[in-house]
Amino acid sequence: MVLVDIIGVLLLIQGFGSLGQRIAGKDTTESFFVVNYVPQYQPYASILLGVLGILVLWFSFRVRRNRRNRG
Repeated sequence: MVLVDIIGVLLLIQGFGSLGQRIAGKDTTESFFVVNYVPQYQPYASILLGVLGILVLWFSFRVRRNRRNRG
C-alpha cells in the first residue's frame, strides 16, 4: 500500500502543484509538471490529476482501514 500512497501523492503534486503555479503567476514552462505538455487542456488536466490523486489516497486509506478491522 505504500506504493499506492506514493502514487497518490505524486498525482496530487502533479495536478494541484501545476495549478497553484499557474494561479501564482509563475512561468510553468520551466517546471517538470506532466500537464505542461498538454497546455490546450489546462486547467482541466491539472484538476483531473489532483482529483485522481485524492481518489487514490482515499482508496488506499479505505483498504488499510478494512485490513486493520478484519485482523
